[in-house]
Amino acid sequence: MASDDLTPVERKRMCAGLSGVIDISDYSHQGHRSLFIISQWKIIKECNARFKRSFFQPRLDSDLHSVYIVWDIIHKTLAQDHNIFHARKTFNHLSSENHTNEYTFKQLQIIDHILDSFDNKQYILNPAKTTKFTERDYESTIWSGESVEETTKKKAQQYGSDKNIIGFKVDIRLIHDHEDLEIDLVSIDISLPFPDDAKVCHDESKLLRESAISTETIHHLLNDDYVYTWTIRVSGLTAILSKVLYDDERQIYVNIYQFTLIFPTCISDLEDWKDSLESLFKFKEDVERIANKVQKELKHTQRCIYRSEDISPERKLAPTPSVYFTPPRNEAHRSV
Repeated sequence: MASDDLTPVERKRMCAGLSGVIDISDYSHQGHRSLFIISQWKIIKECNARFKRSFFQPRLDSDLHSVYIVWDIIHKTLAQDHNIFHARKTFNHLSSENHTNEYTFKQLQIIDHILDSFDNKQYILNPAKTTKFTERDYESTIWSGESVEETTKKKAQQYGSDKNIIGFKVDIRLIHDHEDLEIDLVSIDISLPFPDDAKVCHDESKLLRESAISTETIHHLLNDDYVYTWTIRVSGLTAILSKVLYDDERQIYVNIYQFTLIFPTCISDLEDWKDSLESLFKFKEDVERIANKVQKELKHTQRCIYRSEDISPERKLAPTPSVYFTPPRNEAHRSV
């Protein structure tokens, strides 16, 4: 079968498989589960279930008590009179109190962003017509970029004789910046609401392969039990967060769903958003933990630069993923 004859789901499955990535967050019967019998797929999911649970188990390092107090007051104010102006005045007063330290003040900015969106961005929260918006509108207005550098290098290695090689376009990257290095921690791709199957499969496939490259980079730096980076696939006001981790025992990259975040569009949505707030802060702290480990290891490597290579003999380096890239235009035969 020619690659042009593949369905979007089949193409995604092929690209991930050729890149050494298995997607256990895809519950469809056409996903990777279709390649295994039921008992095999059950074993695969059970082996990786602990990595999903690990995100929800750690307690937050941050004390969200002050944030929750402000959240409850703001929600109560809005529920009583539905007046965004009064709620914003109340928020500004509470967030500027003398006992509010700098760290708590920064945490409170998510509430300010939601209130500002309710006040000034109803045109995108509750639009009369969604057809007038672009992906960039959702990126800059709600999720607040396009970077292709690292995957462009990887693709150029694969198709080096061609000109104008361009890698994966990722809308937003969260990176750890260290001197002349940029270590990717999170890859984010944004689409319009309700994308068709072809768009969903294309974006998921791109993020999986992009994150496998990022995870490989971090695994070569850290000596942890398991190493991962994050992907976030945004569709309008909905964000789906997953980890792409390196399974050291099986030497494969695994995509594992973590949680879904839906940006609130009205006051009634806020009542149940406290759990989302906690998940959001857990995600933030998790990314910061990865960044701190990377920074510590980079500094250690600098101190050891004149010594022998500082890698434990027991440690197995992650294999460089042979990431599949779509071949240059009119060169589909080179995808084999």
